Parts: sequence; structure tokens; C-alpha cells
Amino acid sequence: MTETLGTYIERRREGLGWSQKDLAIRSEVPATTVNRIERGVTKLPEAGVRRRLAEALGVRHVDLLIAAGELTEEEVDASEEGTMLFRFDRDETVREIASLLAVLDPVHDAVTIAAFQSIAQLTLRVRSQPNRAKSNPESFE
Repeated sequence: MTETLGTYIERRREGLGWSQKDLAIRSEVPATTVNRIERGVTKLPEAGVRRRLAEALGVRHVDLLIAAGELTEEEVDASEEGTMLFRFDRDETVREIASLLAVLDPVHDAVTIAAFQSIAQLTLRVRSQPNRAKSNPESFE
């Protein structure tokens, strides 16, 4: 049998030795909602419910989306890879800007520091959406 979100949650819950009521209490999700999800009546609960269930079960929210068939492992892996590359670029940019700010005298160069901070924020926004920035530079004003 193919695993669904309901069977995934049920398997995790039972693995923890919890009843549906236990999960409901721990996740602050009504027991009737837990029951409806596990029986497959509710195929994809709203995001807030999924997040509370994931936290209570000790899994990632994305794991519930995979179980529900909304995402595949490959999509998640590709996304995480892109996020890691972006984080590296962002962190490198912040370090570069921080090294520039470190040479300034904060008392006399407050305006310059504020300008650098604005540039840093803009740089991070542009780097987080490179395609949009190339096609529509005015969108960042």
C-alpha cells in the first residue's frame, strides 16, 4: 500500500506509543482533525496544522509534504542544494561588507556606515532573487 500523509502520521504516532488524543494534545490540533487526517478524509491540512503536527512528531514540515505527495525527495534535495549555495554567497557578502565597515570610525562616519548597511540589504535582496533583478531592476527601489 502506498503511504499517504495519514498513514505516515499514524505510523510516526504509533512509533512514539501515542494515541490520537496524545498527538492532539501535544500538537494542539483537535483530535477530530488528527482522526480525519489519519483516515484520509483530510488529504492536506492547512500549513499551520501541518507544522504543529510535524513539530510534535519530531519531523520536518517538508516530510509531511512529501508524504502527502506535494513534494518529492528530489525536489527537496535540489532546493536544499540551492539554499546552501545562496547561504554561502550571502554570508560571503556580509563578511565583505563587515570588513569594510570595520575600518570606519563609527563616530565620524555614521552616514557612511548607514549607506553601507543599505547597500548590504539591497545586495542581499538582489542576490536572493537574481532573475527578477536582471529582468526588472526597478523592482528593488
